Amino acid sequence: MANLISKKYIFLLIGLFFFNFVSAQEYDIPESKGFVNDYAGVFSEKEERELEDSLQKFYKRSGVQIGLAIEETLNGLEKFDRAMMLARGWKIGQKGANNGILVYIAVNERKYHILVARDMQGDLPDGLVGEMARNELVPYIKDDQYYKGCKSILNALTSVAGTGRKYVPVGKPWYEEWMLIPTNFAGWVAAIILGSIIVLTWVLGISRNLAQRNQLNQRGAELGIKFNKVK
Repeated sequence: MANLISKKYIFLLIGLFFFNFVSAQEYDIPESKGFVNDYAGVFSEKEERELEDSLQKFYKRSGVQIGLAIEETLNGLEKFDRAMMLARGWKIGQKGANNGILVYIAVNERKYHILVARDMQGDLPDGLVGEMARNELVPYIKDDQYYKGCKSILNALTSVAGTGRKYVPVGKPWYEEWMLIPTNFAGWVAAIILGSIIVLTWVLGISRNLAQRNQLNQRGAELGIKFNKVK
């Protein structure tokens, strides 16, 4: 009887050890390599460097940290939970500010989550982030084009986060993008140029109308006819 109890305890201890080992593996937080962390090996060195440089420049310009994490698998975790673990473990965002953003992708499950900290949700509410992901990320990762998808979604996020600009989906013509961004300097320049063209066209039309009327009046005076108006 005593031997049977001892064996039960041994198996229980082995089971607990195995459970803790698996849990530690699942909840492991790898060391961050920078803004871009490709643990699935989907980027070339050049692609990873380009994305890293882009996010570094954005951080220096805006003070907003955007991280990118790509793993092979979720190891049974929920995508939100895993993204939150990494964001907290890496402390994404400025010290003293809750302004970090993390784009997380699990390759094997083809799942993603874009985690936006509280102070950035004014610029990037859930609905807008979902629209961005559907437009910029999903079409690419369906075809295993991770670099194009990540570059596209990061461009969309950096065009809005901390800039006061509105999101313009891919495929919009340049003039529509400018007109949708009234707070952007380029938008004001476009509006001024367009307004100037309209005014100039109107002035030229009046001038041409007056010139035609003068010519007709001059010709009419020779014939004894007065033209008051040109239609």
